[in-house]
Amino acid sequence: MRASMSEMQHMFKDLSDNKYFFKYRSHVDEGCEYLKDIFFAHPRSLSLFNSFPTVLVMDSTYKTNKYNMPLFEIVGFTSTERTYNVGFVWLTNEKEDNFIWALQQLRSLVRNEGSLPKVILTDRDTALMNAVGQVFPTSAAMVCRVHVQKNVGSKIKEILKVREGEEVEKEIVWANLEKAFMHLLYSDTVDVYGDRLMEFRELCKKWPRLLRYIEETVLDTDKEKVVCAWVDKHMHMGNYSTNRVESAHGVLKKSLEDSCGDLVKGWEAIHHMLGLQFTEVQTQFGQSMSVEEHIYRDVRLYSLLPFKVSRAALDYIYQEAKRVDNV
Repeated sequence: MRASMSEMQHMFKDLSDNKYFFKYRSHVDEGCEYLKDIFFAHPRSLSLFNSFPTVLVMDSTYKTNKYNMPLFEIVGFTSTERTYNVGFVWLTNEKEDNFIWALQQLRSLVRNEGSLPKVILTDRDTALMNAVGQVFPTSAAMVCRVHVQKNVGSKIKEILKVREGEEVEKEIVWANLEKAFMHLLYSDTVDVYGDRLMEFRELCKKWPRLLRYIEETVLDTDKEKVVCAWVDKHMHMGNYSTNRVESAHGVLKKSLEDSCGDLVKGWEAIHHMLGLQFTEVQTQFGQSMSVEEHIYRDVRLYSLLPFKVSRAALDYIYQEAKRVDNV
């Protein structure tokens, strides 16, 4: 069957036969049509997305096909905190136009305007961040704190070069600067942020180039997307990094038999991976509907909740109740 069809025809048939939502766009060059971008999402992913749209995490992964097309991956998570894939996009470029088109396809899958994502978390890719702002203007945009920390850490080591015999001393200075920077990001109010910023500027007096870099690339541009005083106003459910989507990249890479295969081979690996993922999601739902943990039994606070909300949600309530008891 595949021999009589082109690669794209074969993939479109597979997507249609398995009831995927998919959209693509192409360009024509010298009378030949070439694929530009293709978005696809499993029907069960669409159901999960419209049930659990609160937080989305997005990032690209590479080396998934012989054409070197980046695979843009979008994930969310369920009430049991199980990560699920919303959709995938093979892109010819990672420019703002490509991301806008991809996110417009995602936006079209929202069945209820009241169920738009509350938070969208990305790395600090300017093109992607701009696209998120255009297509999902009401969603709070956050940037990955881990990426920010790594970039600043690298800059600290670049500017504060180690001379022979000063290794230990410099490592202490590096650690103190990184700790102070993270302390700044974890400021829980705007006033606390202002105080810690003054302290951080004082600490960086010897290294004005470092302070300028941090202010120009993080604090002046993205503090509302990474500092607790701003991001904790939004329902990010404890997600401060893109770890969820990066973990999803890792799972997908394990399913790929060949990183140099064509797009059909890539889709087959994704389809197989999704089957396993949906089984895990359903198992977690089943456990929440059938298993009651002993700490919730015979406690009035939880009397109406078991088997009606997830065990993860019960654990959030349990932890909050403990905090109240300790006040």
